[in-house]
Amino acid sequence: MKSERIAIDTAAVGLISNAAVNGDMLSVDEMMRLSEYDFDDDAVKEILSILADNAVSFYRNYFLNDESIKSLDKKIKESCEDERKAVTGAENSVVLYLKETARLERLDSTTERELLYEIEDGSEDAKNRLIEGCLYIPVMAAEKYIGKGVLFLDLVQEGNLVLMTEADSWTDTRLSFSAFCAWKICRMMEKMTQASEQPLKIPASQAEDFSKAVSTYRKMLSEGKKPSLNDISAETGLSEEKVKKLVSLINKNDDEEDDEAGAEKTEEERIMSAQVAQMLAVLSPEEAKLIKLKFGLENEKPLSADEISEKLGMTIEETEKLEQSAMKHLGGQNG
Repeated sequence: MKSERIAIDTAAVGLISNAAVNGDMLSVDEMMRLSEYDFDDDAVKEILSILADNAVSFYRNYFLNDESIKSLDKKIKESCEDERKAVTGAENSVVLYLKETARLERLDSTTERELLYEIEDGSEDAKNRLIEGCLYIPVMAAEKYIGKGVLFLDLVQEGNLVLMTEADSWTDTRLSFSAFCAWKICRMMEKMTQASEQPLKIPASQAEDFSKAVSTYRKMLSEGKKPSLNDISAETGLSEEKVKKLVSLINKNDDEEDDEAGAEKTEEERIMSAQVAQMLAVLSPEEAKLIKLKFGLENEKPLSADEISEKLGMTIEETEKLEQSAMKHLGGQNG
C-alpha cells in the first residue's frame, strides 16, 4: 500500500538523519517513537533492515541506579492510589525488581549480535543472556505509561513476555533485537493502557471470569495476536458465550478507529507526503533525487548504489559523497 510505503520510508529517513549527527548511532528508545505509526512487525523489521544497510547501530541510554530507582519509585507511588497499595513497604516489590534488573549484564550492540549468532547455533545460555540484558527495556517503556490505568509491574511483566517470545523466534542476526523489542513493547503497552480506559460494567458475580478473560486477551495482544473468542475460551476454560460480551466491549473502540482510518486514508497519505517534502526541502535537487531513489520514494522500489549511480550518471564514489552530504543536511534539521 502506498501510504504504508511512504510511512516506512519517512520513518527510516528520519531515523537515519538522527543517527547521522551522532556517529551513525541511535539510542534504543528512539524506536519507541515509531508507535505513532500503525506499523506491523514486518514493517518495523524492514525499517531496521534499511538502518542496517546504512550502518546505523543502536546503543543503550537508560540505566538503573540507586538514585534513578528512588525517583522512579516515587513517581509510581504518586501516580495513583492503586499503585500506592501495590508498592507499600520499606522494600516494596517494585524497588526489589528494579534493583535486581540493575545488576544484570549490560549488553552493547556488538555483544548482542554475538549472542544472536550463538542463539542461531542453539545456545540456550545465550538466549537467557540476551533476554536478561534487555530486561531494562520493559522498565524504560513502562515508565512512560505510569498512571495510565495499568499497574507498573503488570506492564513490565507483559513486556518481559514480549522479550521471551521474540527471543524464541528471532532469526535475523543483522537486525537489532533490542531496538525491535523496544518498539513492540511500547506498542503493546499503548494497547494495554487504551484497553484499560474502556468503561466495562461487569456484574460482581462474573468479575472473576471476566478478569481471567482480560488477562488472557492482553497476554495474546503482547504476543502480536488478535485474539478470537475461541482462542480466549480455549485458554481460559470459559465458554465463548461468557467471554463474548467482554471482547465485544474491548473491540468496540478498535472497530470505530478502523472505520475512521479508512475514511481518512487519503488525508493520511497527503500528510505523510507533506512530511517527506518538508524533510527533503533542505536538500539540493541532486541530493533530494538521490534520497528518493535510495528509499524508493518515487517508484516504491528502493534502488541499489549501482542503480542510483546509473540513474544519476555518476560514479559510485561520487554517489557516496552526495549521499554523505545529503545525510549531513538532513541531520542538521535536528540540531
